[in-house]
Amino acid sequence: MQPIEKPTKLPIAVNPPKSLLRKILIISTVNGHLLPACSIKALWRQDDPDRRVYRHLHDTHLGAIFLRPEVCYYEPSTKQGILCVVSPQRFWQIAAQLLWIMPWFISTLFLQRWRWRRAYHRLITPEAWRKRLKLGLSD
Repeated sequence: MQPIEKPTKLPIAVNPPKSLLRKILIISTVNGHLLPACSIKALWRQDDPDRRVYRHLHDTHLGAIFLRPEVCYYEPSTKQGILCVVSPQRFWQIAAQLLWIMPWFISTLFLQRWRWRRAYHRLITPEAWRKRLKLGLSD
């Protein structure tokens, strides 16, 4: 996190009115990443001069940052923030990594679930807890 210069008037994005069409557009385009670059630049909001919006660090509302080229997530108590800039190349790198990892992750997940179900009753017995907490083993 970097210290951020807090402008006199912080252009905080307000959450737009909720609509089903807007929600479908945001989800189906992965928050605008699947839109062509020329349409994204044409649709960028012009509310603030530098087209940057400031949001709280733990904010989860995608609608407020939809089609914004820069978002600064800040923590008011520490006056530090993270500047996120739209990068189609980075998005596709991460998407490729995710597609590469997902089959392994899903197969491992099912294997771990199966192992957990098999061992569950053995793990919750009083003897297992005594052994784990080393209770009554000094005899």
